[in-house]
Amino acid sequence: WLFAYRRYLSAGQLAEASALASEVQGNATNALGSIEFSPVTTDRRLGPFAWNLQTDELVETVLGGDGEVRASILPARAALAAERITVFPPGSYEFYQDLTYDTVSPRAAVTWELRCGGARAPLWKQRLPAAPGRITYRAKLTIPDSCSGQEWKMTVSADETQFPSIVQVGALRLIEGKATGGAT
Repeated sequence: WLFAYRRYLSAGQLAEASALASEVQGNATNALGSIEFSPVTTDRRLGPFAWNLQTDELVETVLGGDGEVRASILPARAALAAERITVFPPGSYEFYQDLTYDTVSPRAAVTWELRCGGARAPLWKQRLPAAPGRITYRAKLTIPDSCSGQEWKMTVSADETQFPSIVQVGALRLIEGKATGGAT
């Protein structure tokens, strides 16, 4: 199955590749149809259809409980924290997320980008302010008919501080049929 899976991916046949990935995981239909952070949606067997949580010399992104990730970024830096490919159908959507900051650590800003396939220009981009406490953010976006595969990227950035900046991102939801107009 792995050979066929890689062949589909390299040919850009994302629907076929995601169908194979769903067979591997058993209940992957839930994983492939969900944007949330969870053990199921971070299962490496899903390949690029799983959330890839980055950990390197700049950023550490770990899955926590309650469907959230915790990202820590070094001072005065920006780095990719999480990325994933999805195959959501064309349509209008609302994207929800909760950002949570503790009261002690410097706060990391979050930027989301959504691209169609290998497109250079983002279909949608949102930079969220680093505000104290827990805040739910909502954005409207539209996936066009020509967008059979979507690349989601979450970047975190930090101001110049003495300590790493931290953010918890969770409660991701993508609700179809809510948005009107183009991406916002």
